[in-house]
Amino acid sequence: MPLKLLFIVYFVFCASMTSYAVTSELEISKRLLRIDPGQESDLSVALSSENWQPVDSFGVHGYDKGIYWLSIHIQSHNNQLERFVVRNLYALHDFVDFYVFDDAQLIQHWPMGDFRADPGWVFSDKNFAIPLELPPHAQRYVYIRIEGMNSKVLKTEVIGHSEMQENIHWSRLIFGAIYGMMVIMALYNLIIGVFVRDKAYVLYACQVILFCLFIMTINGDGRYYLWRNWADFNQYAIQIFGVLYVFFIILFPWYLLKPYKKIPNIKYWFFILCGIELLFAMAVITLPSDVSMRIAVAVSALFSPILLLTGVYLVYKKVPVAGIYTFAWSFYLVGATLVGLAAANIIEMNIFTLNGGAVGGIIEQVLLSIALAKRIHLERQEKILALEKVAHSESEAARQRKNFQALFERAPVGIVTLDHSGGTTSINPKGCELMGFDSPHQAIELGADFSGLFSTKQDIEMQSVLKGRITDHETVITTQSGEHKHCTITLIKRLDNDNTVYEGYITDISERKKAQAILQAMEEERMSSLEQLVTGVAHEINTPLGINLTSVSFAKDELEKVNHQLLDKSITQAGLASYIDESRSAFGLMESSLKKISELVSTFKQVSFKNIQPEKQNINLKPYLKSIFVELLKDKPQVIFNLDIKAEEGLLVFPDLFEIILKQLIENSLIHGFKNQEAGHISLLLFTHNERISMEYRDDGAGVDDALKGKIFDPFVTSNRGNANHSGLGLYRIYNLVTQVLKGDIQLLDDPGFAIRIEFDV
Repeated sequence: MPLKLLFIVYFVFCASMTSYAVTSELEISKRLLRIDPGQESDLSVALSSENWQPVDSFGVHGYDKGIYWLSIHIQSHNNQLERFVVRNLYALHDFVDFYVFDDAQLIQHWPMGDFRADPGWVFSDKNFAIPLELPPHAQRYVYIRIEGMNSKVLKTEVIGHSEMQENIHWSRLIFGAIYGMMVIMALYNLIIGVFVRDKAYVLYACQVILFCLFIMTINGDGRYYLWRNWADFNQYAIQIFGVLYVFFIILFPWYLLKPYKKIPNIKYWFFILCGIELLFAMAVITLPSDVSMRIAVAVSALFSPILLLTGVYLVYKKVPVAGIYTFAWSFYLVGATLVGLAAANIIEMNIFTLNGGAVGGIIEQVLLSIALAKRIHLERQEKILALEKVAHSESEAARQRKNFQALFERAPVGIVTLDHSGGTTSINPKGCELMGFDSPHQAIELGADFSGLFSTKQDIEMQSVLKGRITDHETVITTQSGEHKHCTITLIKRLDNDNTVYEGYITDISERKKAQAILQAMEEERMSSLEQLVTGVAHEINTPLGINLTSVSFAKDELEKVNHQLLDKSITQAGLASYIDESRSAFGLMESSLKKISELVSTFKQVSFKNIQPEKQNINLKPYLKSIFVELLKDKPQVIFNLDIKAEEGLLVFPDLFEIILKQLIENSLIHGFKNQEAGHISLLLFTHNERISMEYRDDGAGVDDALKGKIFDPFVTSNRGNANHSGLGLYRIYNLVTQVLKGDIQLLDDPGFAIRIEFDV
């Protein structure tokens, strides 16, 4: 909104500054004379010169040190007295002399110019103008001498007296509005800067004020309104305000954009620019005003692209408000460039180029104010986000504390904190339970004696103090009730507000120790079974293997005897026949032993059911099981069997496994149970319950010796040790089949005779 309002004010100003056409019947002609510097240039020289050039406009002649004379001839064709104003645009750092002639008679001389102690203003306007009365059908010659060090902007016009007053009115109104708004912007940002303690706002306020003073110096408002009687100061005002303005132009983006965050080495360039600015300030004080003016132009030409490129780079780096800053600075550069080009007579001087620097600078200041406002908004958002993060962090911290407290209270391990002397400062409920404390207060009361509850106290203290931590150290705790518990302890040393503390974690490993003991016992039992298996295999194979070795040795000896007799030619037919009979007997014995070894190996293979893949079938168990008993006992009429089968028809089972189990059990009864009996009785009870088959097999035979009951299912356990036909693998084979294949249970019952129960899922 401020930018839009300034544009409206500016265009109204441009319209008001447009030269009013003189409606009266006047004939105006213009001539221009230039005299080189150092030559005589007074009025007589000008009047006698033959170098006058007729012109339509006096124009702009750049930074020319020459002296210019302007001649205006006004001829009236009206029948009444008319009043006019001859006005020359405010000439900075110039002497302006007006001479009015009636034909060849000098009527009046007005010495003016801002280089004079008294600029000689006739009208209450900063521009240099004189009144002119023109009788009916009269003519006047106006000669204007302009001498100065600045650009020769010779804009001069003849306007009506009323138009002059209206022009003065609009000029004061518009420039007053512009200056007022700029001052308000400066004060507003200055107040903000004081309250928020941000240097960028203070620097901006100073920059705006200096810009106002700089513009007021250029367009004459400063000399007319502020330092009217300070002619000497006016010679250096533009340089002084320019130096200060550039100084704040350098400082302001440093604090607004903070480029050092994105450009690490920019501080060195900043120091260089400040050094150049310092030299510029010294030049303003010590050098002539025309020289310092040229230096000011050179410094501006140096600083402008540097600041612009810095802004573009920061836009590329996505620095907040860098885009607005660069856009604002571009406006000022364009305006200042137009003014410079027009002053150097490179482009046409018009109302836009004449005021381009002022307008560009005003737009720049407004945009920079917007940049500051946006930065306030961004910083406020960042502050809100920071507060939200803090609130979230505090909430998260509270939640974490709550979670930690809950974890501390419900942790499955003991958690304890100790001070530098080893005294307890806190302990969780699991720690109290583990160590037998009724409450944490009881543990705290122990003080340094707390470490004495551990069997390896010295090792714990040494490692935790010297190394700073001890991890999973196994020890034994003596609880308050005198119980000894195996545990591991981890202690970590850390600093808390310059105080040494220890965090400890105690884990009860009593159950793990028991499990290790059980595993060790199971491993010992497994190794014992393996040893027994190896011993049994060796024992069973050793007898037939020994027979074979003896037979081979015997056959070899007999072969050697026959060989010697054959070589000595002492062999007889009877001796040869005896050798053949004995060899036949030896080979028969070896064959029998090898068959026995083969049978033993085959029996050993049947012990394992690892790779067996039985198939389930729907069968009626009662007739199937009866057929097995009938087949196996057909040659044993003295053995009576009884079957009690309580299972539904079409049960899905492994029939092959039933056959293996029952054949082995019946064979076991016939060989071991009834070996000293002429008759016997076998019974089988089978029923299903909750999709599980239970089977109880009994005989009334000799039963199992008490010495064998604990290891009846181990390999090579038999009551007929020494019998070559019985290796003691029958029940071991059944045990493997039930536990490995059927995933069931097998148990020897404490009943008379032999009784066993087998259970497995259908």
